[in-house]
Amino acid sequence: MTYFFLTPTYSQDKKDLKISLGAGLFSSHYYTNSKQRPAYNFSLEYSISKRHKISADYLSGKHQYFDNFNSNNSVPITTRGYEKNANSIAEYSIFSTQYKYQLLDKKRFSINTGIGLGLMTQVVVYPYTTIIVAGPDILEMIDFRQSS
Repeated sequence: MTYFFLTPTYSQDKKDLKISLGAGLFSSHYYTNSKQRPAYNFSLEYSISKRHKISADYLSGKHQYFDNFNSNNSVPITTRGYEKNANSIAEYSIFSTQYKYQLLDKKRFSINTGIGLGLMTQVVVYPYTTIIVAGPDILEMIDFRQSS
């Protein structure tokens, strides 16, 4: 999973709470023919003391890709109707909390180290073929299944 965010944080001196919002592109090089899609980030950081901080972050993003693993109907990558040769969508939500210790504090930047805990959910939507037998005729139908 790869994502890139550039989220400058502006705050007043001696204030305890920093809030940052970010937007960027989200992708994963693990998947075949992965296509970037938008992602959003929201962060809160609270200063307990001069060097000790706690923070909470939320990231939400998705990307499209070609799925030939979960799907029992691997639609050929050249089939029309599949946006940019991608037949599936993966959506992620990540929530994390962290304790941070500030190593360096300069006027324009700071360096922190820390430890934290995160929770990630993934929802994948992919094509799946169901065969319906109706009397002597066999009807084939492609529907989209979702897994998490």
